[in-house]
Amino acid sequence: MTGIVKKLVLTGGPCAGKTSALSFLEQNLRDRGWHVLVAPEIPTMLMQHGVHPNMLSTFQEHVLAMQVAFEKELSRAAEMLPGEKVVIIYDRGIMDQKVYLPNYAAFISLVEAQGLNVVEVRDGRYDGVFHLRTAAHGAEHAYGNATNAHRLESVEQARAVDKLTEEAWLGTPHLRIIPNKGTFADKLHHLLSEVLQALGEPVPIEFERKYTVRLTEAIPPIPSSVRVLITQDYLVATNPGVVERVRSRGQDATLLYYHTTKKPTGVCGESVEVERRISEREYLELLARKDPCRHTVVKERTCFVYRDQYFELDVFADTRLPHALLEIELLSEQQTVELPSFLDIIEEVTGDAAWSNFSIAHRLAQKD
Repeated sequence: MTGIVKKLVLTGGPCAGKTSALSFLEQNLRDRGWHVLVAPEIPTMLMQHGVHPNMLSTFQEHVLAMQVAFEKELSRAAEMLPGEKVVIIYDRGIMDQKVYLPNYAAFISLVEAQGLNVVEVRDGRYDGVFHLRTAAHGAEHAYGNATNAHRLESVEQARAVDKLTEEAWLGTPHLRIIPNKGTFADKLHHLLSEVLQALGEPVPIEFERKYTVRLTEAIPPIPSSVRVLITQDYLVATNPGVVERVRSRGQDATLLYYHTTKKPTGVCGESVEVERRISEREYLELLARKDPCRHTVVKERTCFVYRDQYFELDVFADTRLPHALLEIELLSEQQTVELPSFLDIIEEVTGDAAWSNFSIAHRLAQKD
């Protein structure tokens, strides 16, 4: 094939509607010209064949081994398919297993036994993660086991599993929460809109809102959050009007590298963005084109969910920058945002060029 295989994860709590959502996505994406491969939920598949968690203490090891093998073979098959629009949708991803292990250390050991790295799995393996909120949270009348006879959780247990599943994916760059607002059909269409945006249909337009946050002494601890360190450099432009950057993104001594181009559309807070994962070697080669007029931007990013919205809070390492920045990506310019009540938000700066990282890098360079 000549295109790029996109890999998406559909996850969520018990009775979230994943079975129906997978069918809905498959049909709608095929109608739009995508070749769709769907990976089954491995734990359910094992239980359907008589292998249950209470029978084997090594159940999660078998789940992960099968998950890794399945993903590998589906990726190989996808790369051999003709055409440019191929997407794999995984019914749950590797990070979901974190919920069913006694502690984080056990999860790390399980992942490393497969020759994998937790940060790499969470942040670099998939192009988008879509968390369907359990019906036990906002649609209690619909909670049941109609599509999964192996579902055993009560409403309260389902809510707890839903929250743990959400937390397992915190830190991934492209997490979207699909809540129970309106009808189930509304939920499916919300999911489809998010998926199409992740696939760049019709073009990869990014809508974001940005706010300055006051730093009094330190940002208060945010429960259920993940922090990553980002180092960002801008490159000398090769195309007029296009901003080009490279970024390293790390946690626990693991670094991932990205190359991004952004072209503003002229609408406030909207740009066409194309991001791709690159190797460390390519990252270092691209850094040779670093713009000498722009300082390296280093920031600690805290990722968290508030009222079904995925926020990123950036605190800059350079103390000459007096405020933090809160950002959220949206589906459209008209989408409303409910801001976190525990942050001291100063004002919205969406579309304010002075608060773009591109401009911040320039200001810092002038102060050197």
